[in-house]
Amino acid sequence: MDTSPNFSPALSEAIALVDQLSINDQKKLALYLLLYLYQRSVVSRAEIDALVLVDSEPPDPLGPTSTVAVGWKQEKRVVKERDSGAINTYIEYWFNCEVWSSKEEAWKHKSCYICQHPEGRSPSPGAARKIELLNRQIANKRPYWETMQLLNKQRKLEQWQGHL
Repeated sequence: MDTSPNFSPALSEAIALVDQLSINDQKKLALYLLLYLYQRSVVSRAEIDALVLVDSEPPDPLGPTSTVAVGWKQEKRVVKERDSGAINTYIEYWFNCEVWSSKEEAWKHKSCYICQHPEGRSPSPGAARKIELLNRQIANKRPYWETMQLLNKQRKLEQWQGHL
């Protein structure tokens, strides 16, 4: 009979402890446990490969190889009243995306104004080029940082980078 004290925590306590870890530490723990089980011949290499399909660590969101955070276009109908009392309605175009914040280890919503035109009228040639560029970048699933650079939104991109 084993008379050594049982130092193993209850399953609910173990789960609570793991929950307190950061996502990166949880991943490290999971990989460590898989390695331990592999060394003890409890799981095979094929089973590990099936469990660990891809590295889910998000790449550097501002890195040149990043394909994460493609973004989407949003059209907003905006009503503006002038000092004279005239009411004008515009269609605004916004570029939105979710970018990874390594500081907070979470996805953050980012939004950038692109252009506008009066409702019921065609956009100006400059606005039409921006809208077409935005549509093309999104359709081709280009990284958000590339889209922002092509739209000459470098300052906004740097502002986003400062908060990540």
